[in-house]
Amino acid sequence: MSKRVLVVDDDLAGRKVTSRQLELLGIPHHAVTCGTEAVEHGSLCCCHLILMNVEMPDMNGLEATKSIREQELVICGHRHTIIALTGTDDRKACLDAGMDDYLQKPILLKQLRSAMDKWLL
Repeated sequence: MSKRVLVVDDDLAGRKVTSRQLELLGIPHHAVTCGTEAVEHGSLCCCHLILMNVEMPDMNGLEATKSIREQELVICGHRHTIIALTGTDDRKACLDAGMDDYLQKPILLKQLRSAMDKWLL
């Protein structure tokens, strides 16, 4: 089974850029528009790695990560790798919320490739 990525970003342009980069890398993915959608078990079970925007209006990426961590093993049977995608320098807050890694926007293709190589083994 190939590993899928879930892209979570409320910004259409951000979703499109990340999706296009994943397409160029040949990585299957699904995109949702908010933290609430990311937490839904249907979205969770379809992926192994989550690229999570941090600043979103309904449920930010930190809240969504905490919620995912509370339910993922029961619902999906595995722990997801969650990588923060953010325009601010809040690495500590991201890691404290339970994220595994951090990429600061704008994200270059080679940075995303390196993260995918590291986490999608």
